[in-house]
Amino acid sequence: MNWLVIIPASIVPMAVGMIYYSKMVVGNAWMKESGVTDDQIKTSNLPLILGISFLFAIMLASSIFPAVIHQMGINSIFAELKDAESQAYLKAFHDKYDGYYRTFKHGALHGLLTSLFMIMPVIGMNALFERRSFKYIFIHTGFFAICFTIMGGIICQWA
Repeated sequence: MNWLVIIPASIVPMAVGMIYYSKMVVGNAWMKESGVTDDQIKTSNLPLILGISFLFAIMLASSIFPAVIHQMGINSIFAELKDAESQAYLKAFHDKYDGYYRTFKHGALHGLLTSLFMIMPVIGMNALFERRSFKYIFIHTGFFAICFTIMGGIICQWA
């Protein structure tokens, strides 16, 4: 994993969240569906929330990395094979194929698919048991779909 790509990708949820959850976009709907009030927001510990959110964003960017960089899977196949022939084959594979499907567009597609097939079910299951609305599910899924699409693009293009 390339940490020089992970860190910038981790900034995406912070930047998108500032815009997406603002009252000009979905902020009012989010507050209503979540049951959050202006007073609760004003009295929250914002530095702590942002700090922990950034750590979570780093974890998310790290987990998206193998979803958008297809060539990473072969490393797990060869993880235990330390003989010279296996290592030569692995090197030859990376030399030949590491540039394949390494575009922003490709990473964005896989980021979007990851958000829809991994994040939406997690949000949806929690929301159903918490008796939240489908609007709540779609608000949060929309946020992560935007973030994962951009993060996947960044990671795939620049890693």
